[in-house]
Amino acid sequence: MISTQSKPRRIEKVLLIYPPSRIAREGLKFCFMPLGISYLAASIRREFDVAVLDATAEGYDHHEDDTHGFFRFGLPMAEIKRRIELEQPDAVGISCIFSPMWPLVLEIAQAAKEVDSGIVTVTGGNHPTWLP
Repeated sequence: MISTQSKPRRIEKVLLIYPPSRIAREGLKFCFMPLGISYLAASIRREFDVAVLDATAEGYDHHEDDTHGFFRFGLPMAEIKRRIELEQPDAVGISCIFSPMWPLVLEIAQAAKEVDSGIVTVTGGNHPTWLP
């Protein structure tokens, strides 16, 4: 059988993203250190050029209405996409520790693919672990 796929892309640069937060409208805003991607960045930094984007902290004052009784705060998706374009990563890792964040994780993965369809996208955290 002949493979029609091209040679796998060598991963040299990794961008790890903690997405904007998505919470119930009556909920309280919160922001904390994204330990998962911080630990991951520390453990791979000798093998890869790695950058971290904390979209919740960097865009803490930016709010948007969302669907089904939620609102989001953090960097707008256009800015996240611009940052992916600037970094030009070979792989984008997206944290998803709470299930309400899942729609934002999907938007970020789609934005990465719009920048470069060859970018490898992965997600980790509680949601993808328990609901693969």
